[in-house]
Amino acid sequence: MYRKLKELVEIHGTKKWTMIANILEGREGKQCRERWLNHLRPNIKRDAWTEEEDQILVDAHKVSGTKWTEIAKQLSGRSENAIKNHWNATKRRIIKTKKNGEDVIRPHNNILKNYLKDASINKKPSKQAEVFGLTKNTMDDDECEGVYDEERNLSLNVTTQNTKSMVDESVTSVYVPEPATFT
Repeated sequence: MYRKLKELVEIHGTKKWTMIANILEGREGKQCRERWLNHLRPNIKRDAWTEEEDQILVDAHKVSGTKWTEIAKQLSGRSENAIKNHWNATKRRIIKTKKNGEDVIRPHNNILKNYLKDASINKKPSKQAEVFGLTKNTMDDDECEGVYDEERNLSLNVTTQNTKSMVDESVTSVYVPEPATFT
């Protein structure tokens, strides 16, 4: 399947995904394009991330936030998907080590890890929201206290707040039926 996709890209180029998908059968053009861009392109880097790449990622994130397409333009050989996966995997590792009470410094580079950690310690909500891929002003000061825990519980907090306001509104207009009278 993938060998055939590579052959078709060599013949038809990287613009005719619908035609390629029709030849492959059972695939959509978008699936073929994403498979090519994220996995099969010959210039994709598959090796470990370097300190230099992590530094570029951190610097690009400071400017572009989580716009992976923009960041990918600065990281030659890394797909948008690979960049996003590296970012999210690093966040998960930080959360896991914090949850387990560990703070082991591994021998590999720590530039991205330190950037994410520093951002979580900094109590400025808009900065944390940017670093963790949230829109600005989505968190108030109380929610920023423990960003590692709050990131997991953010949807729960929002749901609770929304439910509370719905309950408050429903209590203000209570329907009381009139008692039935029998004659």
